[in-house]
Amino acid sequence: EYIIKIITLIPFKDEEALLPTALDSVKDISDEIICVHNDTTDSSVQIAEDRGALVFEYINEEEHSWSEVNVRRKLLELGREHGGTHFICLDADEAVSSNFKDNLDVLEKLNKGEAIIMQWIALWKRLDRYKSDSSVWSNNYKDFIFKDDGKTDFPEVKLHTPRTPTIEWEKIKIEKNIGNILHFQFANWEAFQLKQAYYRCRDLIENEGRNIKEINGKYAITKDTNKYKSKLVKKTYELKITKRINENWVQGINLPSLDKIYDQGVWRLKVIEEWFDGFGVEYFKDLDIWHVKEIAELRNN
Repeated sequence: EYIIKIITLIPFKDEEALLPTALDSVKDISDEIICVHNDTTDSSVQIAEDRGALVFEYINEEEHSWSEVNVRRKLLELGREHGGTHFICLDADEAVSSNFKDNLDVLEKLNKGEAIIMQWIALWKRLDRYKSDSSVWSNNYKDFIFKDDGKTDFPEVKLHTPRTPTIEWEKIKIEKNIGNILHFQFANWEAFQLKQAYYRCRDLIENEGRNIKEINGKYAITKDTNKYKSKLVKKTYELKITKRINENWVQGINLPSLDKIYDQGVWRLKVIEEWFDGFGVEYFKDLDIWHVKEIAELRNN
């Protein structure tokens, strides 16, 4: 008789504000949770272990930052060693909606070589509304779950590595009323802007000689370029482009603190400061990062 073993795989680095939400969202649908962290300095490891996750460290041998593809490969390798048949691939700033636990039959019906794509719900500048318009952040589906074939590997993509190695696989789409993935990256807008500035700098460093205009263009969609006449106009507009989340998506899930989301991302500012010291501020002068006040203050200091 075929035995299903569902393992959730989560990478993290200094994610103490968000990790409890991610872990709690999968505890009732996973037979095992495996985490890989890199150079974590906060209480994330303890948080994960206290919730029953198996935690492993990935030793970073790269100069500038962790190698995302190697971390995801390590997670999958560990998952296979632990006998996983089905894998849920979740990042620490995400949560599986609570309604999915009542619809696990869609997972059990998967064949080898099949993956489930779910809507990526972008919680937008707050915790109770999500982006719902014609932008790239809306109606966005991504593969998060697959039935393993025991051999497929991740493509060689160092930055923004695909969540699962199932690029060429058959994809089964489920709608958000069956289950979805809540994404907290945009919930604290200031933290999100700092993160994207960090990515721009890292992109420039790791792809020496790359056109800065190309980098700025790549990340342009992450900025809020709207000009508002007043706070009321801004609030009205943002209500128009968002929808209120369904209560049964977050039932039993402890949502994170917005302030703590910002605090846990401050390590990126320290890394950027180290890059400024190592490469010189002039190296980054044409990058579109100076709208982030903390980074502008670094330059002025």
